[in-house]
Amino acid sequence: MAKQGKVKIVHVLRNPKDNLYDTINRLVEFLQLDRPESFLRDVEKAVQFENLQKEHETIAGETKIWKVFGDGGRLPIYRKGCIGDWKNYFTVAQNERFDAVYDKEIKEQGIDLPFSYE
Repeated sequence: MAKQGKVKIVHVLRNPKDNLYDTINRLVEFLQLDRPESFLRDVEKAVQFENLQKEHETIAGETKIWKVFGDGGRLPIYRKGCIGDWKNYFTVAQNERFDAVYDKEIKEQGIDLPFSYE
């Protein structure tokens, strides 16, 4: 259906340092939905890093395609969720190289995505 243009897909990329509730609120406004604050707070809680990581570790996080590659059929996408932890693994040179490759690739895709990160 998506290939035929019959559905709308919203892909949300957010800086994990942002204020999460405001991001959810903007999405609800964009979708022109009317939801009570209690619902928005439930969504906020459900998509917090710790809760996503816990859910990923359950059977819901398993996929057949990753059974061969991942841990118990889980794509290894969650690590610590600590802001700036990458600094413990990247050297300054590696970080500069990553930034250069990322910027090049994102521009080649025609994406204007101003993203501020540490």
